[in-house]
Amino acid sequence: VRHGETDGNRISYIGRSDLALNAVGLRQAEMVKEGLRDAPISLIYASPLQRARQTAQPLALARGLPVIADPDLMEIDFGTLEGKAKSQQSLSLRQAHLTEPLPGGESLAQVGARVARFLERLPRAPAHVAIFGHYWSLRVLCALLQPGQSYKPGNGEVLTLTLDQIPSGMMTVPVL
Repeated sequence: VRHGETDGNRISYIGRSDLALNAVGLRQAEMVKEGLRDAPISLIYASPLQRARQTAQPLALARGLPVIADPDLMEIDFGTLEGKAKSQQSLSLRQAHLTEPLPGGESLAQVGARVARFLERLPRAPAHVAIFGHYWSLRVLCALLQPGQSYKPGNGEVLTLTLDQIPSGMMTVPVL
């Protein structure tokens, strides 16, 4: 699940900025809870950034489950581009920063290594897990689990993946 909308995520690069959900984002969080009402979720993980935790909270409260914060689910570190308007600074992460870090930030390969660590720590027993993250952390997660599939998550969007087994040794980011 990608976090709900904030006042900044459509117009600025907000990787590590800890923004709260706006009114639309709070409604999206409630819609996520309703959309997952019948899913047998037993664990809830989220990025520690408040926009992801706030999106997870209604589901967690409805289920009586804690939200487990995991820093490996954080959004890409945009470095010196953090907070800059997207209209004033174009960025092609997949071409220019697949392996080369953004100035003062991360590359997509580094995000992939973090997300792979998270996946390797997930329980191997049958479990239904809700994961709340960000555009690039979730896009990389899906690329690791479903190579060849492209996922561009919208705010408050839910993607369901069914896996028999989580692959291990996924330390490279496939083509996104």
